Amino acid sequence: MKKILLMAFVLAIVLVSSTTVLATEGQYLGKDCYDIYLYTERTNYFLGDNICVDIMLESDFKFSQASCDILFDPNMLELDYELLNTTVSAYDDSQIDQGILKIWYFTPIIMIFAEFEPITTLANLQFFTKGILGETTISITNAVVNPAGTLSPPFPPVVIGKNLQITISEAPPIYNVYLETVKTNYLLDDFFYVDVMLSGNVNYWQVTAEIVYDPDIFECSIYEPDKDLIMLYDPQEPGRLRFYTLVNPHNVEIGTPCEPPVSLARLIFEPKDPTGKTTISISDVSINPPGIIAPPFPSVVVGSDLRLNIANKFTTINGIINCQASGIPATITLYDSDNEPIATTKTSSDGRYSVDVPVFSADTPYTLKITKPGYLSYAIKNIIITDDMDILSTDMSQLAGDINGDGVINAEDLTFLLSDFNKAPSSNHPYTDIDGNGIVNAVDLTYLLAAFNKANVTI
Repeated sequence: MKKILLMAFVLAIVLVSSTTVLATEGQYLGKDCYDIYLYTERTNYFLGDNICVDIMLESDFKFSQASCDILFDPNMLELDYELLNTTVSAYDDSQIDQGILKIWYFTPIIMIFAEFEPITTLANLQFFTKGILGETTISITNAVVNPAGTLSPPFPPVVIGKNLQITISEAPPIYNVYLETVKTNYLLDDFFYVDVMLSGNVNYWQVTAEIVYDPDIFECSIYEPDKDLIMLYDPQEPGRLRFYTLVNPHNVEIGTPCEPPVSLARLIFEPKDPTGKTTISISDVSINPPGIIAPPFPSVVVGSDLRLNIANKFTTINGIINCQASGIPATITLYDSDNEPIATTKTSSDGRYSVDVPVFSADTPYTLKITKPGYLSYAIKNIIITDDMDILSTDMSQLAGDINGDGVINAEDLTFLLSDFNKAPSSNHPYTDIDGNGIVNAVDLTYLLAAFNKANVTI
């Protein structure tokens, strides 16, 4: 099919006849005054992506019309006619099955009187991927540019830019959706925000998701300023809140990644009685990439549930750990009677720590566990916490040497240490340098032998 816009021809004829300075035949011969090339924002695409390509012209002076052939592989790419019909003056697609498209651009008459622009976008093309992986090429050939006032050849030479090398890979767009809050411990009279966050290797068009929570512990609502970003939020039943985002509400350019992550919505949670542990989760997430309105949609990785503690009060545990290589922090974790973690922190450079612990009842027993890379763990059970308290300093210097982290110091750890002896610790066994001085030597060996055949400690 050959499509030529009558209006474009009329404008071109008027433009030529209205030009006040006419070029004589051969005036431009030998002058490289035009450059025509293809431009795209990226060259790596996934199956299902739309590939947007601009045909650009750089010139030294005004021109009346330009034409060229676009070559592409029709087995890998398919032309988007909807966009083509709105961006070019005329085109000939009679050889489209062979991957050849001829386009024309006619300078609008208004450009005669406008200020000269050295760069012009002749057309915006869009291609769909057709399911074949690999590399493909989009190129320009047979480019001709008529300077304003020049009706017949010879025309100036045109410098054609490099071919576009496009790679189409199998990896589909992937989105990550997760919940984010400032902290995980709250009092009964607190209220707090939870953000629904989205990141991905492409932009998004629309998102639906469901937030699940315990209605006996929380009231949940949409943060008032964010209601403008939500098409509809539907509390289907107590403990379930389903929302639908507006199309690209953050005005991110279509096709760009969601990096850094964007907040889809902010939720407000207000705790109620009773106190205790609870979770907030996200499920049934569906994300439409730009231009895709029907399944299948890209895969979505949903983050872990938010694990929260709602308590009558919080108290603080302070302590200090004595060990070698104090520059590497130890991790302090408090576990409840169900052996679930409820609070964690790391030691400072001098081995000190302070951790806030929720108090659900006066007789709640806790377990405090200390872990440190290259060391056996040390756990203290049945701690009853009612008020702020200090735990006596914990000596872990006799627990060094668990190089592989399996909970026991044995011949395997010794073998790893000896393989690095008199050298810097290897990347495979970074904890052979027990004292942290940068080299594995007799001091490190002494520490390991002092704890040989010991296992993780629980008191």
